[in-house]
Amino acid sequence: MKETDAFLRRLFGELREGGYGVGAWGAFWRGAWRRTVELRRAEPRRLLGFWVWAGLGLVLGSGIWAGAFWGGAAGNQLETVLGWLGWYGLICGWTWLHVGRIRREDGTHFDRFLIPNGLSFLRLGLAPLVAAPMLVGGLQAHALTRLALAAVLATLALSDLADGWIARWRNQHSVLGRVLDPMADLALLSFLAYGLWRTDLLPGSLLALLLLRYLGALVAAIILYVIRGPLRITATLLGKVTTAATFSVLGATAVLALVAPSWLAPSWPRFAHHALSALVVANLAYLIYRAARWR
Repeated sequence: MKETDAFLRRLFGELREGGYGVGAWGAFWRGAWRRTVELRRAEPRRLLGFWVWAGLGLVLGSGIWAGAFWGGAAGNQLETVLGWLGWYGLICGWTWLHVGRIRREDGTHFDRFLIPNGLSFLRLGLAPLVAAPMLVGGLQAHALTRLALAAVLATLALSDLADGWIARWRNQHSVLGRVLDPMADLALLSFLAYGLWRTDLLPGSLLALLLLRYLGALVAAIILYVIRGPLRITATLLGKVTTAATFSVLGATAVLALVAPSWLAPSWPRFAHHALSALVVANLAYLIYRAARWR
């Protein structure tokens, strides 16, 4: 791990010395690519395990898409499946490039693609199907299909708990998992919020707040990464509470919409959305405060 940190700091140092010019960026990406190839070739079993998980995700995603549109549910099916395949290909490519980072903090490499990494990978790769077709198309599907889609949605959400529990139980915490898990949570919540908004189950103001929180944090992390190099970003208690509340409110709304829409009394979601909005605003204010004091 120390060797990798030193390598990254050297790359970012050379990038700064080059004034972030075209030539400096070219040298940066060439160096990063060579390092990635070296780490990826270190253990072929990791690549084999990744392709197994990638194949599983392709089968599951195809099943979700076909099931949501079973029975002629409304929606542009071709556009939806092509959009998801593009996203899934991008996630597969990113994960493939970072297979070499399946190692512990002390630099010890695992000899396989870990189950917690696989669960986070599936949650990230299948996230767009939560918005469309799972919600947009699924609400008009057959009753049994809606029940199956609700079960899939609940499984995706619970996989966030499962990968963390398995990682602790089997001592499989990895550098890749530390990045992949929050990326999967961000994607799942963002697509879920967008799907609920499209089906008039989420106010636009709350969608904007959630996207501001997640996309703003992502952009800020990228900027800090480029300016300062590798940084350790730890979750705050307020952030964990906000994420758990967001999962609970959005997940419950989506599952009820698919299984028992009559239970969605107007007062319950309105109260839940107001409470969640206040929590997200408090989280954003705290993040801005921390950013203002950061050195």
